[in-house]
Amino acid sequence: MTSKNYDPLIRAASLAGIFPIALLFAICGWLSPFLLNNLSPVFAGVPFALLCVLLFARCRVGLAVGALVAWACLAAFYCAGAILFYGADARYHPMGIGGLVGALGVAAAVGIVHRRLLAFRYLVAAAVIGSVAGLAFVPALVWANSHVGVPRDPAEVALGQRAFAVWQGAVGAYIYSVVKQIL
Repeated sequence: MTSKNYDPLIRAASLAGIFPIALLFAICGWLSPFLLNNLSPVFAGVPFALLCVLLFARCRVGLAVGALVAWACLAAFYCAGAILFYGADARYHPMGIGGLVGALGVAAAVGIVHRRLLAFRYLVAAAVIGSVAGLAFVPALVWANSHVGVPRDPAEVALGQRAFAVWQGAVGAYIYSVVKQIL
């Protein structure tokens, strides 16, 4: 078989091409805490959504896809917050579930343009990647819980930047790899 996906050298080069994309998404994630803390949670997913539109949805429904991606990030934020507020004693569950909700939302939104993403196996993989990457928010949550009532500290913002960068880098790179048929 000489298909692109079966040639090991071409496949390795394609996988290596994911790293710059992951870095772009991580930079968007690094910007998210500034928007979250200075404006509103509504704007936290906007850089990620704009990059998704530029990479995946340059068509008539592109703005709708971008809005849905930003909404998915907001839904993940509020989902994790609701689980924390309504009694989750554990530290890991809310962040993992929030990551799962966000990744599924992003995959479904981009799936409007790229139907391949709506296959069950790709949605499950997005959910798993989003859930695991969502665990990057646990240190920020622990820091915030141990400093209740204290003004925001640069260390807390740095933890949030790292967490958003990890989640957006992982989910964005996965979506890119499925859309470009690397996986």
